[in-house]
Order: sequence, then structure tokens, then C-alpha cells
Amino acid sequence: MPQEGCFSDTTTVQVYQRGPVQMKDLQVGDWVLTGKDTYQPVYTFGHHRNETTEKMFYQIYHHNSKREEPIEMTGNHLIFVLDTSSGKAKPIRVDQLQEFDHLITVGHATSSENEDTPTTVQVSRFALTRKRGVFMPLTASGKIIVHEGIVASNYVSLQEETPSIVESALLFPFVDEHTLSHWFLSPYRIACGVHFIDVCGGHSHDEEGILRWLTLGRRMARAAEHYESFASVPTFLFFGLCNILEIVFLGPLVWATFGMELVLLSVVVYGFHQYNEV
Repeated sequence: MPQEGCFSDTTTVQVYQRGPVQMKDLQVGDWVLTGKDTYQPVYTFGHHRNETTEKMFYQIYHHNSKREEPIEMTGNHLIFVLDTSSGKAKPIRVDQLQEFDHLITVGHATSSENEDTPTTVQVSRFALTRKRGVFMPLTASGKIIVHEGIVASNYVSLQEETPSIVESALLFPFVDEHTLSHWFLSPYRIACGVHFIDVCGGHSHDEEGILRWLTLGRRMARAAEHYESFASVPTFLFFGLCNILEIVFLGPLVWATFGMELVLLSVVVYGFHQYNEV
């Protein structure tokens, strides 16, 4: 369901055993930081390393920043902030951020802090810039850590094209825009996890460099926009079920190594069967 919304080429991520890497140098298969002490591979790009498209980017500065370079994201991209009413993280559009909002971070917690309480850092200021190059890496968790520990979503907002779907999602306390997009990508992640017909390869993107599965999602969302009852219940249930199937049949450890555990499990089951026949 995501539209074209991305990070700039200079936004950095932490790659395992390589350290900070700019988006323009990130590759499919690179293990990037997605949570506290958690690395996951980039299984594909939602926007396939488009280095020519020009976009307007929000430059986000925060109080703990040790870099001169800000985080740069398009206005419709989702980033996580602290919901003061619930004390939990919630995704919002970058263009809805305000000065002094608390961005969710990782890596700043101390052992004395409550692990259930997200660590945060305040936004200090914004700027706008127009640049060429848009990058949208996708990970199994749907999250990625950018710059100095800031938690960002892989996805963008649906509000511009499908406002009724977003409003309907708010009726479910456990569903938000990030979750809905993540659920929608579950069947695709399952296919990638078991290497099904190379859906994560170069042919998976259209001529504009956008992942075909996301283009399909946009079309589905536009169609569902005209049938609010369809959008509010069956759609959520269907893709929620897909996400459950992903967790049950693949699981986070399976995804972390691109489905290799399925092979190991098959070997173990076969060996156990052979042993019982002896």
C-alpha cells in the first residue's frame, strides 16, 4: 500500500560489521539495525535505488544529534514518536512532526531504566530541501534505525489517497498505518523467505523502480476506498491472517536468515524419520 516515499541518499543506517552506511551505498542482503541489538537483512527495496527522482525532503534535527547531517525523509514517510497518552510508540507522518515531539530511539537506555518505556529524544528543528535520489529499504520487522538510533518505519502514509481506510484502521486499537502496510507485505515476505520464483529479484520492480507488490497494494487501497465496509473489516482480517501465517510458518528466526531454517528443519525431520526406521 505504500506510495512513493523514501529516505534521502545521505541518510545513514547501521550495517552489521560495517558501521554507518549511507542509503545510496546500501544493498539487498545487508544486515541493518532494526531494533536494540537486532539486525535484519534488507530483503528488497520498495523504491529500487532510484538515484534520479527529485523529491522534497524534511530535514529533522534532534537534541542528541552529534552529526551535522539531519535525518532526511519525505513528508509522507512514517516515523515513530512517543504517544504521551499511552506512553507507547506510535507512527506518524514526518510532515506532522512538531518541535519538541519525542522521537523513539534505541541504544540510549541504561540498565536502570524500565525496558517497557521507550527511550526518546526531542526534535529540535526542521528544514526543507529538494534532492535527487530516493531509497526505501524493506526489512522483515518493517522498521529500520536511522542516524543515531532513531526508529523509522519502512512505510509511508496512506492518508492522501485512501483517507477512509486510515480512519477505519483507527477503530482498531492495535492497527495503525504502519501495521496495515506491514500486514499487506506479509505474503510477499513469505514468498521472499522461501525464495519463491525470485520475487525479490530485479524483475519485481516496475519501470519506475517501484516494487510491483506495492503498486498492487495502491490499486487495492484505491478500490477499497469506495467500499468503506470492505476496507474496515475484511481487508484488515485478511492481511492480519497473512501476518499470523508469516509468524507461524516462517517466524522471525527463519526470516532473519532468509528461510535457511526451513532447510535445516527438513534435514532434522528426515534424519529423525530415517533413525526410527532403523
